[in-house]
Amino acid sequence: SRSILCEKMGVQTLEQLQEQINKLAEDFNKCLTEVREQVSGALEEAKAAQQESEKSISEEKKKAKEEIDAERGILVRDRAEHERRVNEAKQRVEAARSIVTLNVGGTKFSTTKATLLSEPDSFFVSLLETGDVAQEDVADEDKGIFIDRNPHFFEDILDYLRDRKVHLTFENLSGDDQHRFMAEVDFYRIKTLAEQLPPMDGKDPQKRAEEAREVPILPSAPYGAVPAGYPLNYPPAPPPPGAFSPNTYYTHTTYVA
Repeated sequence: SRSILCEKMGVQTLEQLQEQINKLAEDFNKCLTEVREQVSGALEEAKAAQQESEKSISEEKKKAKEEIDAERGILVRDRAEHERRVNEAKQRVEAARSIVTLNVGGTKFSTTKATLLSEPDSFFVSLLETGDVAQEDVADEDKGIFIDRNPHFFEDILDYLRDRKVHLTFENLSGDDQHRFMAEVDFYRIKTLAEQLPPMDGKDPQKRAEEAREVPILPSAPYGAVPAGYPLNYPPAPPPPGAFSPNTYYTHTTYVA
């Protein structure tokens, strides 16, 4: 009986140990599952954070690239604008330094090309920018560019082109000189100067400049004579050098107000 009792106690002890082992195994598996779930969750969170970080980095790179491209575009435009202004300044300096000598009816005047070109559509623009005048003649102070006109009022016209101010007291001129001066202004096509002059013969300066017309050529009168119907207060211009003879006819053209 004692042996049977001991045997029964041993069986119960083994069963208890097995139960404890099973419980430990169950608890271990449960803990292992929880750990796996936690690790999986942490991995998912880390993966999501990594993707979000990569997305953020990609957006930052894209934004930085756009900003760099924009800055580069601004720099390119600024550089082009700077080069354009530098070239314009160089051209202005070159034009200002380009001295032009004009021989007007035997009297020489020296000025800059920039001054002569300051009036759009003027006689001088046509003279200097059409290529009809050789560059060596423009730069030759001894030779100059010959203009077959009376030089009397040329200095006043040149002064106006230099600073755009009328220095001549037009009202103090005689009627003949007013007509002569206007004829020179019309010949050189200085429209802005004609518009600034006070009325002459009751005409508004603007209207006078617009109504300037060419007098028809009258070939029937010899040089020095004034044809019938021609303004008596505007004497004929001198003939070209070497062109005068008793049989030369007065055929020059002028403008009247």
